[in-house]
Amino acid sequence: VAAARDLDVILYGAYGCVGHFAAQHLASQTNLTWAIAGRNATKLHALAETLAPLPSGKPEIIVASLTGDLSSWVGRAKAIATAAGPFSIHEGENLVKACAALGTSYSDTSDEFYWQRRMITRHNAAAAASGARIALAAGFCALAADIGGALALEAAGSAPEDEMAVDAWLERYSGGISAGVINTVHVNASYPKEWETDPYVLTPNAPPALKRDT
Repeated sequence: VAAARDLDVILYGAYGCVGHFAAQHLASQTNLTWAIAGRNATKLHALAETLAPLPSGKPEIIVASLTGDLSSWVGRAKAIATAAGPFSIHEGENLVKACAALGTSYSDTSDEFYWQRRMITRHNAAAAASGARIALAAGFCALAADIGGALALEAAGSAPEDEMAVDAWLERYSGGISAGVINTVHVNASYPKEWETDPYVLTPNAPPALKRDT
């Protein structure tokens, strides 16, 4: 499969609440060979028209659902980014599974922690074997604060051994709540309730010696 990877990245759910921002960003890069993907051909073509003036504004269009065999297009990409949440109810696992099996790196905007835990339990071994890098919640809203905090510490000239604190707040907010966030808050999901209070729920295989937070 690796020899057939003709796309740098495929953005799935490219026309959604978050996906269209990611599409604008990718189209603004230079010399990027990529594709926008999703279930709705009409929305994909409409998005492509808005991207056309940008440096990499002519992505391939892939119309595909997340059911069945995904290898024909997942195997073409070096990496796949997806914003097609809620992931727990929109066949998100099928994309994680395909990437883990084919060695395609993966990132998403998920914040459904119970779903993330199941992805780790079910597909970590396959990803480790194939060399796929699976980054859950790589585009979650908290990432903005994390990046801002890292930039502030860098600007302060902090060293790794320094103890420092960073306070962050929002001065302006635009946009609304995505379906993924709504589903995370109101979902009727079944999962072990101890996951709600386990600080290591997303690192189930961490050595006991590293688990200091109770």
